[in-house]
Amino acid sequence: MRLQGTVLSWKDGVARVHIAVNPCSACSHRCGAHSSGGGRYLLVESSTPLKPGRAIVVEAPLPSPARAVALAYLLPLAGFMAGLFIGNAAFDGAPLPVLGSGLAGAAAAYAGVAWTERSRRARVAGATEAEPEGACMPGTAALAPEDL
Repeated sequence: MRLQGTVLSWKDGVARVHIAVNPCSACSHRCGAHSSGGGRYLLVESSTPLKPGRAIVVEAPLPSPARAVALAYLLPLAGFMAGLFIGNAAFDGAPLPVLGSGLAGAAAAYAGVAWTERSRRARVAGATEAEPEGACMPGTAALAPEDL
């Protein structure tokens, strides 16, 4: 997925980028896109230094929906169930230790998901110089409000 954004800061090969989110006309739901400072922030890897204010295009890999569901729901559920079974066998069915081991299994599964997904970062696909506020495209002229 390609996203356009503006560099806010760059340090040690990682840039903080603001991605503008435009509100859709089809929905009246109050979300972040409707607020004045709406948008999202990404940490983007870039080997070349990026100056704040520079417009860039970010390439963000998206997982398949089946993989996202498996990582978000199935793995933690499997960890919880495995923890329950192991806790039941280890503590002879005492309810509190069994529940604790189930939660520990879910936490271990979440840690495994976080560890496998840590390498998925957005990368800069292209960068352009940011135009000053009110700048025109080459070959066009700006009109004052009274000229309209």
